[in-house]
Parts: sequence; C-alpha cells; structure tokens
Amino acid sequence: MKDILVQTRWRDQQSGKKRGEMYYKHPATGNKVYKMGPRTNSDPTPKQMKQWEYELELMAHHWQKELNSESNEYKIHMPVVTAAMKFVQWADENRSVSTVERFQRNLELFTNWVFATRGKRNVGSLSTSDYAQFRDFLRETQVRWKNSTVNLVLHDLSSWNKWCLGESYCIRNFAKLVNKLEVKNDKGEDLKIRGVEAYWELIESLDSDFQVAVVGLMATTGMRLDELRNMKWENSWDYHIGTLVIGAGLEDTQTKKHGRTHPVTEITRHYLQMLWCMQDGGSYGPYVCGTRMGRTRITSQMGKWLKPHGLSPKDLRAWFRSALATIHRVDFRKHGVMPTVINDLLGHIMSRTRGAYERMHDVEGTRPLMDEFSKWLMAGKPEVKLKREIPEMGLDESHHFNRRNVDHSFEDEDLSF
Repeated sequence: MKDILVQTRWRDQQSGKKRGEMYYKHPATGNKVYKMGPRTNSDPTPKQMKQWEYELELMAHHWQKELNSESNEYKIHMPVVTAAMKFVQWADENRSVSTVERFQRNLELFTNWVFATRGKRNVGSLSTSDYAQFRDFLRETQVRWKNSTVNLVLHDLSSWNKWCLGESYCIRNFAKLVNKLEVKNDKGEDLKIRGVEAYWELIESLDSDFQVAVVGLMATTGMRLDELRNMKWENSWDYHIGTLVIGAGLEDTQTKKHGRTHPVTEITRHYLQMLWCMQDGGSYGPYVCGTRMGRTRITSQMGKWLKPHGLSPKDLRAWFRSALATIHRVDFRKHGVMPTVINDLLGHIMSRTRGAYERMHDVEGTRPLMDEFSKWLMAGKPEVKLKREIPEMGLDESHHFNRRNVDHSFEDEDLSF
C-alpha cells in the first residue's frame, strides 16, 4: 500500500525553508486524504509513518471487505459437483477432446475429495486453504506423481475457477494462488527451510546449546511455541516408554489446541536430555524450558534466534511436516503408513476446515514413521562435530526424575551425538 503514499517537497521562495505536503490517495475514489495538514515545516516521524500506513491498510481492508460483501450478494450458490459438470459441458464446446478428458478426470478427483472431506459444499465457500490441502493430499497419496503433474491439476482447477468467476459462482480464483512451483505447506505458505542439509546448517549456526536444544526439539516434534512454553517435566516425558505428551495450548487462544502423545526418537531424546542437564535436573522449575531459562519470554527469544536466518517458529513446524511427507512418499508401501499419521503427529485433522484438533492415542501407529524420520535426519548429519554430547540422565526405579543422579561431567567434554 506504500505506492499510493504521495509526498511533495519544495522551498519557500521568501524564507528558503523546506516545505512539504503529504497525503494518501483513497483506493476507491482517488481523492486526497491529508494526514498532517496541507503544509508542514518538518518531516513526519517513523512512528507517524507507521501509524498512517496501518490506517491506510485498514482502510483498504474495509474497502475490499465491502466489495466482497457486495459480490456475495450477487453470488449464485452452486454445488461443486454441479459447477464441475457445467464446466465440462462448456469445455466440450470450446476445447479439444483431450483437454476435455483431462478436465473431467481432474475435476472428478477434486470433487470426490471435497465430498469425502468437506461434504456437500458450494464453489463460493471454498478458500485458499482448501485448494492447498488438496494439493498436499495429491503429494501424499499419488506417490509416483511429480510436482509438474500436481501443478497441472491445479492449473485445471484454476481454469475452472476462472470460468466460475465469470458465472458468478465465486468471487475469487483461489486455485490460482496455490498453483506455484515452490514447495508449500498445508496453509499455502512458502517453506523457508528445506531438506536435511538446511536443518543441520541452522543447528550449526546457533550460538548456544540451549538454543540448539529448544530449536531442535521444536523442529523434530513439530510442536507449537505455546505448547513448548507450557510443557512440564512431571507429565510430559516418559523416558522408559519413549513418549512425549504435548499438552494443550493456551486457553485464551482463538482455537483451543488439544494435546497429543508423540513417540520420542533418538535425536528428540538427546535434546530433552540437554535441557534436563542444563536445568540441573529440573531444579529451575517444573517447566521444560525452565523459569531461569526464559519460560516467560521464550517467544521473544525464539524470534531473536531465528530472525537472522529469516525464519520463525512456524517455519520449523512446516519443515517437520514437509520432512514427514517426503519420507511418507518414499516408504509408504514399505511400512504401511497411512496419510492420516502425519496429521496425527501434527495434532490436527486435515479433513476439517482450519484446525479441528484431537488427542492422538495411537502412539505405536506413528512410531514407524518417526523412526524413519530419525534415520533420515541422522543420515544427513555432517561429520563435523556440532555440539556436545549429553550423557544419560539419572532415573530412579519409580520412573521419576532423580535430580541427585544427574551427571555434570558433560560440561568439560566435547563430543557429538
């Protein structure tokens, strides 16, 4: 929205002082909207500029919202199956036979997926997330398909959306927004970290062992930041069984996130041991991050750690999902892993719109995929020794953490995993 900010400056012929004029052009009418008067003697402060840009974006948002509401009034509610049949009939008169057959085949695949996951829906009720999740569904189930084949299906859906837009069945071509060659996650966002090499480069570039443990734990479990912040030692990690209970998120969040039980791999256990030994056996508090380690400000700390790399905590979760999808496509037939296992590990069901969460109890059903994920991650680890090795933590017979048995000799060692 900065391109419609107009600023003119000149010098007063009598006094020789700089004078300026700043205004915004209204997105709809093009009229001048003055924010600091027609003439000023001083330039605006960065805080004023930020506030004006926010007001302008808010004004443009309300304007677009009014246009969408006006378009919704004229929108025709048409079921997805009926709209697909009409589009195929139109294409039969205006396109070649091979193109019509391809349209029919791809639309049948999409309509079956919509009916199975969304039920009876109108074309206008579909959003960008629906098409993005359908794209990920193709990448997970169609093992032999390349990205170019998936993009061709999205291209046909985009042509169908364009035709529906002309027929007033929808107000926007959402399929066009996800029809890109870049690898994306289930929300249609570009993945900023890809592959096992990028993960180890990120781990190697971190400054401290505490950063390595926290970032590595989030990346190898796919947990959210608020889930990590509220995780406690007493009811989360079962060392002997090899499970990690990821509790629910904050209660004041817009969507309540329910917890799940996660199988612990070798590398995840390593990061948990690092945090346990750094906190002297949990003496800093009941939380996994520890009160002295920054439980109350772990959000700002994670932002500072990842910002130099252009990443955010959400990118770690997106990388985890992309890695599972990659391993799943390779080892699907070998291990019999169903596509729903990935959704269970992430704590959500992709068959529901925008985050329907459930508690996952079938730990053994997800363990084969996590074991393959651990092998895939450790196989790509560089030979360079990245961080120190943390020894086995002391556990008593009652399966509770024994603070007195924690070995602190690791502080003088320089070992790897």
